[in-house]
Amino acid sequence: MDVSNAKFATKAVHAGQMPEEKTGALIAPLFMNSTYVWTSEKMERYLHGDKAGIFTYGRSRNPTQNDLQDKVKTLEGAEAALSTASGMAAIALA
Repeated sequence: MDVSNAKFATKAVHAGQMPEEKTGALIAPLFMNSTYVWTSEKMERYLHGDKAGIFTYGRSRNPTQNDLQDKVKTLEGAEAALSTASGMAAIALA
């Protein structure tokens, strides 16, 4: 959904929202797992530098963090946003 011209409240709800692949849920579920299954194709892409949409470990990146980053980026009118899986990770990045 394109929310570039929407008001703040609409952006807060709908920014970065795409239906979840398996269930079709519009509101993103919380992904709380730590490990992900890799296919040979994903491994090949990752090793050649294409990391888009490939999750390796829950602390480094997960779909819930991506959704949060998309929302914050849209709400702030920023080029990008960064979130971490824990407070200690945020402190380490500071």
